[in-house]
Amino acid sequence: MATRHKDNSNRHRHQTRQQRRHRNPHALRFLQANLGKGFQAQHEFFQYFHNNDYQIALINEPYTGSGTTVTNTHGHDVYQYTDGSRVKACIVVKKGNISTIGMRQHSSPNLCSIRINLNGAKVYVTCIYLEPRISGAAAAAQNCIVDRTLRDLEEFVQANPDAAHIIGGDLNGWHPMWGSPRANRRGNEIAEFIMTSNLIVCNTGVSPTFVSTTSGAVRESIIDITLASGRAADRISNWRVNPDACPASDHHAVEFFYDVNKRDLNRHA
Repeated sequence: MATRHKDNSNRHRHQTRQQRRHRNPHALRFLQANLGKGFQAQHEFFQYFHNNDYQIALINEPYTGSGTTVTNTHGHDVYQYTDGSRVKACIVVKKGNISTIGMRQHSSPNLCSIRINLNGAKVYVTCIYLEPRISGAAAAAQNCIVDRTLRDLEEFVQANPDAAHIIGGDLNGWHPMWGSPRANRRGNEIAEFIMTSNLIVCNTGVSPTFVSTTSGAVRESIIDITLASGRAADRISNWRVNPDACPASDHHAVEFFYDVNKRDLNRHA
């Protein structure tokens, strides 16, 4: 069993290292967001991603039109996996920047994993989406998908303990571990997964990643989370909420850097 977080001090110490770090010119820049299945939000996001210095995007709830998958876009490799149901988690890599390979055996519509080829180093990137907890007739089937998705990710991380893992997604849970003022049931489940898998929360600050207005009432929460294994966490810096990447979505994007050395970038692996 991994060492449990006794309080938030570990998270705050990691934040301090992030805030003090200067950008490595060879760092990989990530952009992460839930697009709410919206065409306009996806159009905004892809334009922003393409026109700025990002290499990897983690996308939840992409727009798929009447189909189940995201249409490939020029200049990008889109990693996504469907079993006949709509894709809810995918990873986009800008072509010509880095060499990557999809991990089909560890992926599903709600879970997408790739490996970055860095001269033999094991660096896995995973995008995950967990639906909100619901009640009623559809609850059993949806909650089963959530439980299976989290279990599959936990097994993947624990089967590769020596690898660097970067995990991002909308997990629809609240917990002080990532800046929420209180915890809910889903948040406690995610916190247990984090501690069991010996992961580190990369979120910093308390800026909301979800903002919605219903009947004049504003709802805000922090449900988009970035996690990392110990081998990856010390290389992650400058994590921040970015409200400009997809303003049509009710989720703000987040972004961060992953430090690599120039010699590690094996573009032809």
